[in-house]
Amino acid sequence: WQFTLGTPIRVTGIVANRAVVQLESVVVKAKFYDTNGIRVTDGTVTLYDLEPGEKVAYTVNASEFSASIFHATVEVESFVADCPNAWYYPADREPIE
Repeated sequence: WQFTLGTPIRVTGIVANRAVVQLESVVVKAKFYDTNGIRVTDGTVTLYDLEPGEKVAYTVNASEFSASIFHATVEVESFVADCPNAWYYPADREPIE
C-alpha cells in the first residue's frame, strides 16, 4: 500500500482474493498516527463481491484532517465469504444462514 500526505490524507493499495470462493465483503481499515505514535484518526472502506483470484484497488481517506499525521497502518479488519458449497461445512452441522 502507499501512504499519501496532503489533502486528503489517504492510503491506497490492492486487495487480492486468494480464496477459492467469492468474498461477499472485505473491510479495510487504516489508522493514521503522528510522529509520537499517537493515533490521530482512522478511515474504513468496504469492498464487495471479490471473485476468486480477483484483485481490487482501494483508497482509504483519513476521516479527519490533521497536519500532524505522518504514518499509517493498514489491516484487513474482516471479511465475509460466500460459501454456497456444502463441502465447506462439517457433515454433522447445518450451514449457517
